[in-house]
Amino acid sequence: MIPLFDWDVPDATAAWAARQYSRFIGGARLFALTKAPFLQLFGRGGLPDEIARIYAGWLVSILLANQTGETTYDLSFVEARVALRRTRPSILQSVAHDLAEEMERAKPDQKLLRWRDVVGPVFRKIWPQDVDLMSGTVTFKLLQILRAAGEAFPEAADAC
Repeated sequence: MIPLFDWDVPDATAAWAARQYSRFIGGARLFALTKAPFLQLFGRGGLPDEIARIYAGWLVSILLANQTGETTYDLSFVEARVALRRTRPSILQSVAHDLAEEMERAKPDQKLLRWRDVVGPVFRKIWPQDVDLMSGTVTFKLLQILRAAGEAFPEAADAC
């Protein structure tokens, strides 16, 4: 089953389209087996935005969980940033939205700590600085992060 996710296989798009319906990313071993094609999917133009956005959510979830020490998926910030530099603005919009939601979930008295320990480091290490990837909707989502930052606003503003 795992070889079906390799982009050299004609049915890879269908395999990834079907996998999106799983609400479970899978364990570290399963992720390791599909990591290369997972990262490649962010640069694939033929994959519909709806599907790519789901996997962008997985990317953010993995990185946040790794940052908090909840999991140990084999995914570095550099790999994530490279993948995001190859993607399209609609996917960056989704990533920024997920990071903003993470800040929104933090209680007001925990926002500074959440930014410093979790969301801020993930954002700084994965966010591509390529101007050609920016759009009005991406900028709006960056503002959503800032609005959700609470007392961490100055630090978040420096990062955004």
